[in-house]
Amino acid sequence: MTTLTKLGLALALAVSGASFTTQANSDDTATEKKFNAKPFMVFGYAFGGDDMGTLEYEDGSSSDVSAGGGFTMGGGVDIAIDSESFGFSKPIGVKLTGAYKFDSATADNADITFDRFEFTVLPYVQLNEKVTLGAGVSFHTGVEFSLEMDGSGSESYEFDGATAFVAELGFKQNEQLSWGFRFTSVEYTLANYSGAEATSGSNFGGFMTYSFKQ
Repeated sequence: MTTLTKLGLALALAVSGASFTTQANSDDTATEKKFNAKPFMVFGYAFGGDDMGTLEYEDGSSSDVSAGGGFTMGGGVDIAIDSESFGFSKPIGVKLTGAYKFDSATADNADITFDRFEFTVLPYVQLNEKVTLGAGVSFHTGVEFSLEMDGSGSESYEFDGATAFVAELGFKQNEQLSWGFRFTSVEYTLANYSGAEATSGSNFGGFMTYSFKQ
């Protein structure tokens, strides 16, 4: 599956999630709810993880690909919970996210990509009107490293699915726009290669979240 196709799938996931949640909210406006779901889209960039390859260009510059770095795009649902009903003094909630993440380097005669799909469950507590602190898990699947070289063919290496630990500090700019700084700890193991050393995909990144009006 090409990177462009995977980006399309991630965008479709974000849009369909937003549409579903908006419809669900409109059906429940007449009753008091303990849960308030708000759809969102998320975009981010991260640094970290083991180096997977480097492309060198004619002008002397180079571009590295890592197992933890790169771009993220996706969407999900932010479920705010009526904390008083559960005995908490501060507002709480959980973010459910599906995203596509990739790091790539491209030249006229070569292409290197490390990518995966990430499905994240991130409970959080709202410390004040602007700041949230969350910690949860992320399930990574479709983890793959691919290398294409003109004249040399292509190679791809698949990794087993993995569970990551995620911690995030978030800052709310307004009702629709917020920013987050996230640390992810994860290791990937090559599929069908016994005894292969684990690859670190751990990373630190910044994220922009756009929430849809309800």
